[in-house]
Amino acid sequence: MQSLALNVPSTQPANFYTDINGHGTHCAGTMAGKNFGWAKNADLYNITLYSNSGNNISWENAVDAMIGWHTKKNNPSDPAYTGRPTVVNMSFGYSRYIWSGTPNQFSFSFTGTRYDIVGGTYQGTGHSDTTNLTGKGLPAFNNAGYAGIEGKFVSDDADVRSMINAGIHVCCAAGNSSLKMDVPGGTDYNNNIQILNSSNLHYYHRGGSPSAYEGGEVSNDGTKLNRELLKKYDLVVTTTGNVNVLDKFMLDALRSGCVICNIGHFDNEIDIKHLKTFDWYEVKPGVHKVRRSDKDYLLLLGEGRLVNLALATGHPSRVMDGSFCNQVLAQIALFKDGYASKNPNERELYVKVLPKKLDEEVAALMVQGFGGTLTKLTKKQQDYISVNEDGPFKGDSYNY
Repeated sequence: MQSLALNVPSTQPANFYTDINGHGTHCAGTMAGKNFGWAKNADLYNITLYSNSGNNISWENAVDAMIGWHTKKNNPSDPAYTGRPTVVNMSFGYSRYIWSGTPNQFSFSFTGTRYDIVGGTYQGTGHSDTTNLTGKGLPAFNNAGYAGIEGKFVSDDADVRSMINAGIHVCCAAGNSSLKMDVPGGTDYNNNIQILNSSNLHYYHRGGSPSAYEGGEVSNDGTKLNRELLKKYDLVVTTTGNVNVLDKFMLDALRSGCVICNIGHFDNEIDIKHLKTFDWYEVKPGVHKVRRSDKDYLLLLGEGRLVNLALATGHPSRVMDGSFCNQVLAQIALFKDGYASKNPNERELYVKVLPKKLDEEVAALMVQGFGGTLTKLTKKQQDYISVNEDGPFKGDSYNY
């Protein structure tokens, strides 16, 4: 892992680059670890925003460094040019503190009711019982005059937007404390806190994804449809496993040329019945242009069926053969181990990788089925990679 050059003192305590709780290291390994990461060939850089030394890098410097690095490596005339994408991951959250200047002088609105906090105690008519307010994402108050609002990381949404505008792919944590993020029109969307005698409102339940229907409430007549939002999309994929997720009102509101497909359920996840009221033209097998008018159309993939099966080649039978065969061999291995005959209290539950020997048995049979022939290793070749003539030919650390 490398560290980007930042506007920080050159000399730092020995523990400056120490991961405080291991979370960042774990996420980095999952993303770009050389053995088990998703992007094994990615170059990984770390920026220490929080450190045990207390000498934290400012958020502004970090943003400037990321945009500067991305711009530099994507400039063809720069020696550092790679042309490769830049991904910034921020898998952390924090508490945003509001200071009242005096111990606990706050007011907050919760589901439409205004509450006052004086000296750490909820005050006012109907506010004596705090039981119903506990665990609903309310800020934490302390005697120093601070209120902490824990939620998504928003040092400044404008900074995140500036990275996106520069061409950086930004991934942000939605929040680490199960804090509800409501949508416009939702019950908790306008929940806010303010310092007493101040006009500034700090909303602590705002966030989340925009909804096709205002407030996430589906109307049977389409009156609450967010038409302006739907006209921005070029691709809509349904993944819920439910019915009429993409209903007729949404289908009518989508911009012309929008591609729609389903990967979550049967073909009724998209209102195909409604689309059948229009003329269909087959562009190519599995792709239909659904004309809503002469110059207005939608592109429907796989007739609304599971697109990975209906439109692509799906799962070839030769691949399915191998996976099913592995499952059978795993069951045989469990049977030989006497797992079913063991006392229920003695049955250890575990997830275990299929022995390499069984994997290679399946692979050999598949090669034979394709008309291929396996060449046996010579004694010298066996010794060279430290295996036996009959395998297994890879160590346990190797993943096929």
